[in-house]
Formats: sequence, C-alpha cells, structure tokens
Amino acid sequence: MHKNDLTSAVYDSDAQRLLQIIGVNENTATEWALTDIASIFRHQMNAPLDFDLSAEGPQGATAGSTPIEGDNRGITTFGELFRHPAPPIELLKLSKGFFKRIVATHPKNSAEHQVAYVSYLLSVILARRCHGKRISDLKDSTLITGLDWALTQTWVEKSIHKVLRDARPTFGGC
Repeated sequence: MHKNDLTSAVYDSDAQRLLQIIGVNENTATEWALTDIASIFRHQMNAPLDFDLSAEGPQGATAGSTPIEGDNRGITTFGELFRHPAPPIELLKLSKGFFKRIVATHPKNSAEHQVAYVSYLLSVILARRCHGKRISDLKDSTLITGLDWALTQTWVEKSIHKVLRDARPTFGGC
C-alpha cells in the first residue's frame, strides 16, 4: 500500500471503522471510568463540604449564615455527613441539590452519574430517616428501587453501605 492509498483509506473510513482499526470502541472511556468508580466514590466521600456546597447556600448570604459555616456539628466531608447519626437537614438539602445537578449533567452509565446518584439518594433517604422530612418529590417506590440498586454496588464503601442498609426499613416493603 502506498502512502496515498493509506492516507485515503484513513480519510475515507467512517469513525466506527477507524475505532476498530486502532482497537478502541465507543465504550472505552466509560469502561475506564467504571473501573475507577470506587476511587471516585471514596474521593467524593472525602471531599470537603465547604468547597462543593458553598455555592449551594442562599443567594447573598453573609459569612456565618450559610449552613456550611453554621451548625455543621463538626461535619467537614460528605462521608462524615452521610455517616453522622443526626446529619443537619440543611446540609442534606444542599447536598441533594448539588448531587442532583451532577446526575442531570452526566450520562447515566458514567461513573460521575452513578456516584452522584448514590450521594443524592443518601441525602434524600437520610433526611427522611433522621428527620422524617421529604426533601425530594421522588415516590417511595422510586427511592426503594434506587436504594436497592445502591445496595448492590460493590464500589460503595462498607460504612456507607451500612448506612443504606440501616435506612432500608424506613421505606417498608413498597
């Protein structure tokens, strides 16, 4: 094959054929992300609340008036929030909003979506379990489906898996 033949073979091929030639398929990036999902989840659980949630507070709030700077009960990370026996409802609401936006902006099969979805569920479920408050319009049947799915995810840390498992009876057998 001459240089011109090779060049035209590359330029005349469609994207799928080129991906096959170089041994890559459309799902490679997603599969990569999913193999690292446990690390992404662990990173999110260790992420500081004040960094991710400070923009979630009330518009025009002054220093000391946002839930991040107020009564946070010593909670500094998402993992601490979700493992706390009585997480502040305001932090759960802010967390829910933060993760809802991530869920909405990432493809459903992506690691980012899945980690955010579990974190969103944790926020909603803990508000219900610890405070008896609904902070989402999701039906109980939808919450249970999500909760049961989250319980099957091997990448969820054991301590968070226990939180999910302990919260399951809150929703009965819907």
